[in-house]
Amino acid sequence: MVLQQRRADDADRFPPVPRRAPPKTSKGTSPVEVVHYLRALSGLLEKVSETRRDWIKQLQPLVADAYHRDPTAIARQAATLGREQIGPFKTTRLELGRLRPPADCVQCHAAAASWLDHHVTACERLIRLGDIRDTKHLASFREPLDEARLAARRINTEYARLVADLRRCVPRRAPSGSGSGWLPFNRARRIKRRVER
Repeated sequence: MVLQQRRADDADRFPPVPRRAPPKTSKGTSPVEVVHYLRALSGLLEKVSETRRDWIKQLQPLVADAYHRDPTAIARQAATLGREQIGPFKTTRLELGRLRPPADCVQCHAAAASWLDHHVTACERLIRLGDIRDTKHLASFREPLDEARLAARRINTEYARLVADLRRCVPRRAPSGSGSGWLPFNRARRIKRRVER
């Protein structure tokens, strides 16, 4: 039994509108999630990187003068520098632990955690050197900093990969405005009407 026959012209009048699936990254994550995560991660790491730069600048002359100055004074200064900087690194590490990385960002997250952990280890070694007043092993805090440099490279590599993946799956918007050579459809039509008048 046929309740209503379809008219031949109905198909021509109302063509089906195809729905586009939302874009996904290579691991099936929403690009919006990736962008939110990368922004949060950048904010955390930028904050602690500024204090890190000052800390490294203070450490360099300490290491250079280690064999020319009083070992007790050097050990105290090393412990002070370790105590001052360990707080920001631990706080940032806790904040990073609260972030929930999307599937695509797990490697970048792990590299950032490793970078922070190595800096915490370097601070702990400086504090320990100050407590035992042993400047012979002052250079031991450099080992975790070398590992931190490798972690920083992994962060940069992963970050670049994620941005490239986002660019592949989300098309860039064409620039709007005059003088760009591209005009939105409605605006182009209005301008054409003005010219034709």
